[in-house]
Amino acid sequence: MDQLLTTKLNIPQLTVALVPRPRLYERLYEGLTRKLTLVSAPAGFGKSTLVTSWLSESDQPAAWFSLDQGDNDPARFWTYLIAAIQTIHQEMGVEARQIINAPQLRSTEPVTISLINDISQLANDLIVVLDDYHVIEEGQIHAGLSYLLEHQPQNLHIVLITRADPSLSLARLRAHSQLVEIRAEDLQFSTEEAATLLNEKMGLNLKPEHIEALNTHTENWVVGLQLAALSLKGQPSYDTFIEEFTGGHQFILDYLIEEVIVTLPDAQRGFLLRTSILERFCGKLCRAVTDDPSSQQMLDEIRKSNLFLISLDTDGRWFRYHNLFAEVLYALLERDHPDEIGALHLKAASWFESEGHPAEAVDHALRSGDMVKAREMVLKHCPPILLKGEVATVLRWLDALPGNTNESDLDVPLIRCWALFISKQISAIKPHLEQANNAYEQLVGEGALSGTQQDLVAAQLAMMRSVLARDRGDHTMSVSHAEEAVRLVPSEILGTIGTQWNMLAAARGGAGDFDGAIEAYGRGIAPSHTEGNLIGAYGCTYGQTMYMLVQGRLNEAEGLCRSAIDLAVSEGHGDFPAAGWLYIAMARIEFERNHLDKAEGYLNTGLRITRPGGFGEAELSGRYLRAHLAAARGDLAASADIFQDTEQIVIAMDDHFLTGELNREWAMLYLKAGNLAAAREKLHILEEKIVATQHAHLLLGQRWLFPRLMCAEGRYEEALTVLDESIRRSRDTNSNGDLIRLLALQAVARNALGDRIAARPALQEALALGAPGGYISRWLDVGPGLEPLLRDLRDDSDTLQTHQPYLDSLLDACRAAFGESTRPQPGELIDPLTPRELEVMRLICEGYSNSEIASELVVTINTIKKHTSNIYSKLGVRSRTRAIARAQQLNLF
Repeated sequence: MDQLLTTKLNIPQLTVALVPRPRLYERLYEGLTRKLTLVSAPAGFGKSTLVTSWLSESDQPAAWFSLDQGDNDPARFWTYLIAAIQTIHQEMGVEARQIINAPQLRSTEPVTISLINDISQLANDLIVVLDDYHVIEEGQIHAGLSYLLEHQPQNLHIVLITRADPSLSLARLRAHSQLVEIRAEDLQFSTEEAATLLNEKMGLNLKPEHIEALNTHTENWVVGLQLAALSLKGQPSYDTFIEEFTGGHQFILDYLIEEVIVTLPDAQRGFLLRTSILERFCGKLCRAVTDDPSSQQMLDEIRKSNLFLISLDTDGRWFRYHNLFAEVLYALLERDHPDEIGALHLKAASWFESEGHPAEAVDHALRSGDMVKAREMVLKHCPPILLKGEVATVLRWLDALPGNTNESDLDVPLIRCWALFISKQISAIKPHLEQANNAYEQLVGEGALSGTQQDLVAAQLAMMRSVLARDRGDHTMSVSHAEEAVRLVPSEILGTIGTQWNMLAAARGGAGDFDGAIEAYGRGIAPSHTEGNLIGAYGCTYGQTMYMLVQGRLNEAEGLCRSAIDLAVSEGHGDFPAAGWLYIAMARIEFERNHLDKAEGYLNTGLRITRPGGFGEAELSGRYLRAHLAAARGDLAASADIFQDTEQIVIAMDDHFLTGELNREWAMLYLKAGNLAAAREKLHILEEKIVATQHAHLLLGQRWLFPRLMCAEGRYEEALTVLDESIRRSRDTNSNGDLIRLLALQAVARNALGDRIAARPALQEALALGAPGGYISRWLDVGPGLEPLLRDLRDDSDTLQTHQPYLDSLLDACRAAFGESTRPQPGELIDPLTPRELEVMRLICEGYSNSEIASELVVTINTIKKHTSNIYSKLGVRSRTRAIARAQQLNLF
């Protein structure tokens, strides 16, 4: 973490000696038994000083976060807050940081949920101090903090320092005795405390009557007493000064201006005024702003003079002025040197930019009033800030620029389009896209753009049109616009080529053109690598791998992923966050082969590397995979917990596709658990999202999950009708990986209707498709009705010998997944007995032999043997005795 950021997270080190305040310390200690301690009072009442001195006295570790206006971005606020906590507990908030970096996050609840879970695991109490909370105006931040307070673990205690009451549920906290309040009247100095300050700490040696008079004249105001103490030094007569020093707060501030600041040496006074534009500063920054080579010496002198300077680190390098003192200084600057303010801000902006702190640089540029320079800085620094997920900051910068008076302003609306796209505010893009397009056409007409510039802008406009078309479910038009963008992008701008191909692949995938998506991702890998765009390169590799899995190209996908990982490691990028996507893809490949331990190893590596790199498609896929790994090991409760946590994040993202994807994964788990009602409910939501998005990925899930549910409910004929159409569509899109599961389910449905012979071709085709890559998990998704069919196939002399090892692996996996301990409970038989099989089973239970059953039903003995074999397979047993016990367990009669 950089030096400047660290200063916001350090407990202030006041240069003035602290006055012990045991009566208030008791209140603060009381706050450790409540959810919130609110220290609320106007400027100058010693709020921060009180909390600082209490922490020093109590020797309790605390996370401290000093807020400023720039923290009104939710991503920035929570990033800083977590960073503050990590100064004490480095392991805290890792997942929460990952969630924050998902720029499309619409709610902060997932962040607070993750943080709450982490904090609740701590063995000790955690104190979190939010200083100057009154600067926060963003409603989403208030909502997130309210949620944290509502669900706060017992070992977390929040201290909130503010000039005004925050927009939180204070009344509810009071009603439940969860709030400790310290206000202005509590912070006022008693006579004893005033004596400690004036005599012991300030060395004035005043008489008791002098102290009482000063305390009365200043209305027990802490800053007023400090100002009085500064003014008393050097006075020939204490009595005369104290008699004249009277009045309210405004009088004292006026006195400060006239008697303290005005009397300072010109150089020191000028230094104070000119550095008042800075929220925090060090010697080098002050020198850059004031052009004074003796800035560090000046800071040392001010510190020695006790002029309301607050140290922000233990090294004494970074400082800030007391807020009230800074306000007075800035008011004097506006009065005496108004023409210098803009230049001072520009100097600060230049220094911050050179030191690698663009957010502070842009803020100063905007405050300078030089909108040309400010616009230049905004446009320069928006892209990297967007990549950090601080979309609200970018939008705030854009809003601070002058209104749309210039019709040829192309860059601002185009940047706004990208910000809205990244934050998933797709519906808000259209008017800004139109404005950008109008400006583009005007500039082209005026000849103001070079050929390369025209193509680059036109490509970006086409990409935004592609996004809008995809959002409204018009995937054909989305592909058309994305293809236009690829054609237009200048060949010399390699970094953008990866982005264009990525966009085209996403458009083609949404339209169901999986071959085209694989081709587009493949085209984007090399130019992204050439330009050093690792996010683009690894993103394309991940996307290409996922589509290969759908198409049954498991070995090819593995080769692609292994090569990419080897290259990343050899080039020193093995721990780059986006490289984690490659490991997540490898985990998916191993899971498809039912290599659960290998899959988990790759997954752990992938998720570790991606943090805190983001929370996108790959990370969500990783979460779903972790849930399915738990389910594959029989821990359905752990799987459900993972989905429940993920659901909070997806809900906050408020995205139709992501919601549909989540409900697809939920349905898979519920079908595995035999909870058909819950599966049906999730599939209904999936269907709604398909209507909203028309996205091919969601349609893939629908095509096999709906017939899977029908089979579980015994609706085999309906399932076969749906499966016929699903299989046809999968063939059309070369989705051979998906076809494995559909054909296996078709075989189970046909067998359930008593036609095992008709089930054989579907099973053989699925076997031929799955054997080369070693697909196994997709077979297990079909359920336990598959095992007897596979066993018959293995024992069939017509089955290819080359497939025997694969069949053995499938049967081993079925026995592990569908052993008797995990068989469906009574009334939940996945592959129900036919009416004739039930009749045979009833006679078996009554003690009839096979020949007696044949005579009773007037059929041949071979027919009864066939029925008996089917019954044993469906019940998962191998003997009459076990069949009878299983039938009783299932309450078949």
